[in-house]
Amino acid sequence: MLLLPSAWTLGNANAQTDKDPAFQDSYWTDNNAISSSNTSTNDPVKKEVGPEEGAATLAVVLVNKARSDITAVKGYLSLPSGFNAIGLIPYEVRNNTSDSLQYSVDSYNSIVKSGDTFTLYFDMNVLKNAGVGWYNASLDLIYSKVLETGQIAVKDIAIPFRITGKVILDVLSENHHLIPGSSNTVKISIKNKGTANASGVIVSVNGATSASGSPSSSNLSSSADDVNGPTESVSLVNIGNSTFDIGIIPTNRTADINPLLYPSNSAAESVQNLALHISYGDAYGNIKSSDESVGLIISAKPPQSILNAKHGISSNDQNSSILLKAGKIQDMGFTVANEGKQPVADLVITLTSQTDTVKILGNSKWTFENLMPESELNLSSTVFASEDVIGKPIQFSVKMQYVSDEQSKTETINIGSYVEGEITLKLYDLDINIIGNRPNLVGNLLNEGNTVALFTTVGMIKSPFTEEKSLVKHFPSRQYLGDLTENSPLPFSIPLTIENSTKAGIYPVHLRVAYRDDLRILHELTMNGSVGFKPIQQTTHKGQSIFAIGNIGSDNTRNSSIIPILIILGIAILIIVTIVLLRKRRSKSKLSKILGSGRNNIKNEEGEEDIHSLLSGPNDKKSRND
Repeated sequence: MLLLPSAWTLGNANAQTDKDPAFQDSYWTDNNAISSSNTSTNDPVKKEVGPEEGAATLAVVLVNKARSDITAVKGYLSLPSGFNAIGLIPYEVRNNTSDSLQYSVDSYNSIVKSGDTFTLYFDMNVLKNAGVGWYNASLDLIYSKVLETGQIAVKDIAIPFRITGKVILDVLSENHHLIPGSSNTVKISIKNKGTANASGVIVSVNGATSASGSPSSSNLSSSADDVNGPTESVSLVNIGNSTFDIGIIPTNRTADINPLLYPSNSAAESVQNLALHISYGDAYGNIKSSDESVGLIISAKPPQSILNAKHGISSNDQNSSILLKAGKIQDMGFTVANEGKQPVADLVITLTSQTDTVKILGNSKWTFENLMPESELNLSSTVFASEDVIGKPIQFSVKMQYVSDEQSKTETINIGSYVEGEITLKLYDLDINIIGNRPNLVGNLLNEGNTVALFTTVGMIKSPFTEEKSLVKHFPSRQYLGDLTENSPLPFSIPLTIENSTKAGIYPVHLRVAYRDDLRILHELTMNGSVGFKPIQQTTHKGQSIFAIGNIGSDNTRNSSIIPILIILGIAILIIVTIVLLRKRRSKSKLSKILGSGRNNIKNEEGEEDIHSLLSGPNDKKSRND
């Protein structure tokens, strides 16, 4: 407690019944000049203060609640732990206190009207042990009333204030080296190294400048007449987002932005500075801004990758592609190799599909402690490709995160693949039919796959086994059948030349079927079967021999050859019956005419014999002649 002189406590007794000045607000500021005008009309300039700030000024706003105007105001602020005063304490204070460094003093000599505010500015040192938070100080105030004699002392006015902390933003970039002639995603970290949270942080990516300070953009001549003026090509361009709304960055936390930058080939082997403009709210909520820059190095040429992912599970299978069968769950293998001269540690490999119709059903993430140089990892997973992507290329992304030379790196390699359909052919209903008086080998081909077999041909070939008996000696040329769609049978008929001496029996049949897939790749396969043969010899009315061929165990072929003969025999019998009936009808008509003329008119014996012959028929005539 500051011991004030007793003379300062004297004054007008009526003044002691009036109200004293009271506390209204406190804040830190750099503007410690005492204004002679009413400070209530001026906007205060508030400042952030953090621990170990050093010299700082605390503004204490007071309000005159007395009924009269006051003047000659002087305040003595006792400081809590973590703060000490700056400079010398006045003589009268030194004589009345044993700890003079615990007080900061300020005065206000202008007239303060009743109801107005005034500000006292107290300089002090903010020490290291003054943490962020609220503190309480005690203010002893001495003032005089206008038109009244004496001074009035007011003791122990509570002054709350706080160490707000400071927002200190720092900008860092992880990948300093950019590849010219291609887009580069740059990771830039905004770190709050201060002691107060930064709110409403917005980062704007501005243009780039070279290390010499010239703009890294296309500059046209300012004069329209100077058409031959020099122009500077674009060295570094932001082709992605230019504004990033981050929000709040707490103390000792980091927020990342990822601008997409494109350095030109002409910027190779140069240093570019990327300008950033950061706006944020400080501890008081005031909007502040800062301009920062990040140095980026444009590489001379693209760096060599340490790791590489390739098709297959063998290092000798670099040129092969991954072929997937649609509609089936199958294994897919790939290899990750360390082609560098340094080992990698903490290797994490992630496999992802870039197509929704191709799903990874097995493992998709692998972790390894290290991978030595010139060594490789054979990995595999289970995948499923839908029939919707038959005949289409797809890609898998292999993301590799690892540590090399004490630096964390990330690489992504795409592995291409092709989804092919499945073609599975089946031979059935093999038989021999007579078509156009010639034997034909007939049957059906069925595609049990899920895609069409293009340009299908079929032909009969010799038996690969010399001991087998053959049905024919001369094999016909291949026949073109066209496209063999899935789940739809396609019939075929191959004309055969079978010798008359061929005996009945079961004969093997070997067919060569050729087709092309969706990539127009030719496929050939041999399909085996057997067919029964049985010759049936018949003689025509001209004495020629016709061989009807039947399938043993089936009457279909035999019936097909006998039906035409039966039709011809039926027609002949019908004609003979018709002739006989016509002759009998004529004979009856003649007889009726003879009977009508009278039996007595027939005198000669020959006529009687004719009548009897007609009535009795040929058999009776013959018996009578005998």
